Amino acid sequence: MRVKSGWYFYLLNLRAGTRSFIKSIDYFRFREYLMAIKEINSDLDHPGEAGALDVGCGEELFGIFLAKTNNSSEVTAIDRDQGRISLQMKYFRRLSPGCRNFKAELADAVKMPQADNTFDLVTCFAVLPLIEGEGDIGIAKEIGRVLRPGGKAYITVGYGKDYKEQRDAAGARGFSRIYDEPELRKRIIGASGLELEKRMYFGEPGVKFSRFWFRLPFIIKLPFRWITPLFTLAFLKSINPKAINETNMDKVDGVFLVLKKGRGV
Repeated sequence: MRVKSGWYFYLLNLRAGTRSFIKSIDYFRFREYLMAIKEINSDLDHPGEAGALDVGCGEELFGIFLAKTNNSSEVTAIDRDQGRISLQMKYFRRLSPGCRNFKAELADAVKMPQADNTFDLVTCFAVLPLIEGEGDIGIAKEIGRVLRPGGKAYITVGYGKDYKEQRDAAGARGFSRIYDEPELRKRIIGASGLELEKRMYFGEPGVKFSRFWFRLPFIIKLPFRWITPLFTLAFLKSINPKAINETNMDKVDGVFLVLKKGRGV
């Protein structure tokens, strides 16, 4: 599979409609998408032959992006919210009239309806940190199950020196977690049964722009949301793992994992 550039993905979001234009691409997600696009282009050598799954798609257009840039690839996006599934199909019909290589399905990622060894590529961006209890472990297992031997999963999660679980005033809906190294290996890498092929970090090595950006009231951010990816490029960087140690772990906001299923599995 070969996919187009991150800027093509950005323009796709602007073309999807008023809602997508106003929402724009999340500050952290755009960096994750850029990293994924680079890895997908370098990992898979046979354009058009890979079936793909986007886990926990939400309102994001990455699954549609994969389908639109590879007309012969079958792409599936799953989410447990019917409204988001309907929105995905609405966006796809608007952006790719006449194409039939994308479908969005209502499904719980902890128990996916897809058969074993179905997909060559699975993406899961910032979903696992939002699942309470052992749901993240269950999703990691399911990703390993539906991935074909030789296939790869691209997973992003928040990462830091210490493991944290956090809730805001909204209760369960505001749950999130930050993984440390032991929990990352146990809850995601180990639970998936996949081999860790590569890891990369992303964070703000200089100005902590995110602390300023996310504290702004929505009404103030609104006129600037459509250029959020420019802020990402300016402040949020991919970081070489060799450059990270105990003394500068505070520069890291998340980790990007490339996991591979062995051909003998």
